[in-house]
Amino acid sequence: MTAARSNGRADTTGVFDLSAAASAAIAEAEGRPFVFAFAGDMYELPNQKLWPLTATDALADPEDGGNMKEFFRAIGAKDGTYERLVGAGMRMAHLDTLMTQATKDAGLGDTKNSSRPLSPAPIRT
Repeated sequence: MTAARSNGRADTTGVFDLSAAASAAIAEAEGRPFVFAFAGDMYELPNQKLWPLTATDALADPEDGGNMKEFFRAIGAKDGTYERLVGAGMRMAHLDTLMTQATKDAGLGDTKNSSRPLSPAPIRT
């Protein structure tokens, strides 16, 4: 059973403790890297729960599509991971699938933007 403080539940204040909950999630994730195979080679990324929020800064420049090499460095991937993936022929479809699976493996759920708005209902007259 998880102690109340480690899952973010406040003891008497009624306030959710994000720091305590995140610390528990990080401690659990530290020993669970995301391991995957691509084009016959094995790769490893740190568990997505460990990725610093600042890693998204590498993707922020819409003019050049972001800097994926810097993103892989920022999330703590081993040196040369990005170059190996590019050299093995990784495409955007592969990257999308990789990020989706890494998210699921980390137990984060869907981290994509909100779904498209529903189509308006037809007007009945």
